[in-house]
Amino acid sequence: MTVRVAQDLPTLSELVDERFARDPAFAYRAAHAQPGPGLFRMPTGEGLIATAHETLVDLMHHPALGAQHRRKRRAGAGAEGALARMDSYSPFFMNEPAHTPIAIATYRPMSPARSDPLVEAIAAVAERAVDDMLDRGGVVDLRLDYA
Repeated sequence: MTVRVAQDLPTLSELVDERFARDPAFAYRAAHAQPGPGLFRMPTGEGLIATAHETLVDLMHHPALGAQHRRKRRAGAGAEGALARMDSYSPFFMNEPAHTPIAIATYRPMSPARSDPLVEAIAAVAERAVDDMLDRGGVVDLRLDYA
């Protein structure tokens, strides 16, 4: 991937168009119709948007943008909750209002069908974790013991 200065990237102005609030596919189609690597500036100047999978993978593996290795971080939840620390180390995000409509639109075609054996296996792990907690007096480290 060729390194480009962010100011030289095109702006995806469709994100601030009133049609986007009604139909997120409007901005999706506009982004994919433009030539280039699928990398745009936010119209608000708050970040970049990657619309091409190959570009996103390149960015995710770039050493300057990589998140810290999870095992090197100390355990425990921050003020925002258990996932806050993991989220704070990632430069990739999706803001509302784009997240919910896009998630709903892609959930059914992209999600695997329910697998009863998988549900049973998850339930067995959860039951074992609860049993372990009770055996240890209510203390267990789910991250170290089950991850």
